[in-house]
Amino acid sequence: MSSDVRAANCSLSNEIRCFLEFKLNHPNLFKNNILKKFFESSYHIALFGRLICNPSPELEDELDLAFRKFLFCFRFKKYLFSLIKYANIDYHRKRRKYEQRYPLTFDAPVGEDEAQCFGDYLLSLARQADMDDPTFDPNHFQSRLENPELYAIFSELTYKQRVVITLSYSACIMDTEISTLLKVSQQAITKTRHTALKKMRSSLLGAK
Repeated sequence: MSSDVRAANCSLSNEIRCFLEFKLNHPNLFKNNILKKFFESSYHIALFGRLICNPSPELEDELDLAFRKFLFCFRFKKYLFSLIKYANIDYHRKRRKYEQRYPLTFDAPVGEDEAQCFGDYLLSLARQADMDDPTFDPNHFQSRLENPELYAIFSELTYKQRVVITLSYSACIMDTEISTLLKVSQQAITKTRHTALKKMRSSLLGAK
């Protein structure tokens, strides 16, 4: 093993040791569900340990940015799960209302996909909350949308809206960073994202 590799392994071991010592001395902090989720990542553990071992403003900024990105994605997942929950409630309400008149309606296929019924539709929505590797390409992001209705709804967005949604919820980039990339104001990015989400939510719930 080369000296560089040994040094890197030693540094990593120190970072983990610092993290574990801090966790042992502050057990109440790690009862917080958000922090527990944040430190499921080995990268976050190493970053925090590095800050504890060798404090610096640069490491504080790096940890702060990592946590803000994590929290942004965490909140979006909660938003998406809430959306699924409301869609699920609406689904069962309509099922109770109509299944007496049309007993087989909810076993019928969705759109042209004869292999998918309404129940499968909700499951396909849930899968969108946990996609593969991040992407910056709206077309690639859209290709991962397994449900044809969700795919079609995404197609109805403007190009700018598709770009902002992809950067926000696939690449998990903050509005401030997106505004720098696209050379527009943060307010414009936030407005575009909110408008796109509202349109998608309205179309998704209205589809049923």
